[in-house]
Amino acid sequence: MLYSSRMVRRLAHFTTIAVLSLMPAFARGQEVPQEVKNYLAYLALSITPPGALPPLVTRSMLGPASTGTSAGSTALRPQLAVRFGRATYETDSPGENVHANTYAVTGMLSAGEAATLSGTVGILDPTCAQSDCDGQWIFSVGGDLALAGAQLGAESGSPRLTMGVNGEIGYTKKNDIDGLGLTAGVPIALVTSSGGMKVVPFLIPAIGYGRSKVDVGEQQYGAMRFLLGGGVSLLNIASALTVNVGFQKIFFSADTGFGTISSRTLFGVSATLGR
Repeated sequence: MLYSSRMVRRLAHFTTIAVLSLMPAFARGQEVPQEVKNYLAYLALSITPPGALPPLVTRSMLGPASTGTSAGSTALRPQLAVRFGRATYETDSPGENVHANTYAVTGMLSAGEAATLSGTVGILDPTCAQSDCDGQWIFSVGGDLALAGAQLGAESGSPRLTMGVNGEIGYTKKNDIDGLGLTAGVPIALVTSSGGMKVVPFLIPAIGYGRSKVDVGEQQYGAMRFLLGGGVSLLNIASALTVNVGFQKIFFSADTGFGTISSRTLFGVSATLGR
């Protein structure tokens, strides 16, 4: 599994190795170094849907009637997205970096054209040199709400800039170790048209909270992390298929004593069925 005290110790600062071996003492009231909390936050966000998958463009981000159908008809039917993400987790030894593929499905339900509710279930499948590096289930619920939109031009087909808010709560558990990841972001999308195709580049700056623990029986710790997601979505208004290429970046960096390791950008693709 991706959770292991060996992995945490390799990623943590050399002074933190001693700290991790003294976790019971911290449970009695001593303070855990912030770098340990930051790492556990990064880990929890990375292995739950908010950070393990690239973001999607939702109907709320597209603006009113962007699917080419009228409100109250097919525009409000449920949608299903098939998603894939590919991530790399650095260690202080490049040959021992951990790679992970995440496969998931997300169901989306519109609450009018201004809000979308979603639920995700998937499997995170890591590849590493450790014998206990096996897969685990991941889950999340989330939603977004459109706040504003502006037409960038006088013509009816002019690009439209939209902005909203979103949130997601992700969870995973393996061998009695829980991981919790929460994010709140501000989706910004530019909806452009080319014939019957809509091209939607978008960015989602966000703040996240991750919480987990080093090993079974130890106390959980959490911290805040910044995230930046985005991508490009292609929507054919004459069909029910949307294709999305995206990325997700969780900002994290640590000095191991042998060098600095930094989080890498996750990339992925998805396909959404339904309008």
